[in-house]
Amino acid sequence: LSQNEIDATVDAGIKNADTGVTATFGGVTVSSDQRSLIKAETYAASVAVSLSGGTGISVGLAGALAKNEILGSTQAFIDASSVNSASTVSLEARNKSVIDAAIAAASAAVSVSGGTGISLAAGAALAKNFIGSEEGGAEAPLAVAAGITGSTVDALGAVSLSSLSEQEIQAFVAALALSVSVSGGGGGALAIAAAL
Repeated sequence: LSQNEIDATVDAGIKNADTGVTATFGGVTVSSDQRSLIKAETYAASVAVSLSGGTGISVGLAGALAKNEILGSTQAFIDASSVNSASTVSLEARNKSVIDAAIAAASAAVSVSGGTGISLAAGAALAKNFIGSEEGGAEAPLAVAAGITGSTVDALGAVSLSSLSEQEIQAFVAALALSVSVSGGGGGALAIAAAL
């Protein structure tokens, strides 16, 4: 079982500067940059062997589960302030969130018996990856915003606002099950594998 969560808030801003912010040379830049990465590897394996002169039963079970969540916000702002610039005013908010997960489960069961032989192997791997939401469907938007509110901005150059949000999920999920029954009498073998 692997469980990882990143919940980060990255803010850059000018707030309540009612007496003013003045750049007499050059511009004013407000920049917020957040980069979140979850790299998770979860593996499970089981081997069961039964050797019997009579009845032999062998059961092998393996399960791997990984849950990864990235939440939070990235903001660049000017709020309730007065800003004067001899050049440009630029607000930039950037977020890049990546989940890279590898989950695998393998199970093997072998039964060798002189009489009845029964062999069961089951392997299951499950990956749950969320960016900007939580398990169960609860929304927790990954907000990325650049804004000017309740402020006056006086610039000789351009006033620009930009926000960029990039999300990426890479998931490798695999399950393997192998079941073998060798018996002198009746025998049965069952293998079940599931990857979700």
